[in-house]
Amino acid sequence: MSAQADLRGRLDRCSINTATLGYQRPLGCTIDAIARAGFGWLAPWRRELEGLQPSAVARQIKDAGLQVSGYCRSTYFPALDRAAFEAAVADNCQAVEVAAELGA
Repeated sequence: MSAQADLRGRLDRCSINTATLGYQRPLGCTIDAIARAGFGWLAPWRRELEGLQPSAVARQIKDAGLQVSGYCRSTYFPALDRAAFEAAVADNCQAVEVAAELGA
């Protein structure tokens, strides 16, 4: 065997990007399902947190025994004018704050 870690049977060291599950269930159900499957990490998408309190989601993730590997999909920066560019920057700053609150 090589010097690399053998990950067979170690889903706890793997992460699920929640978009790959198709946004078919509320984020809370997705968190629980990922934990039950034995994964150790997840990367939720911003759209899944819309209308939710990041602190409550962070608590649910932690209580499920999971960690956050990333927080997906920030706003792109191309804009037709300065105001649109500044709005995109502000939106990205908000995403970074939420990512930090989630522990990403």
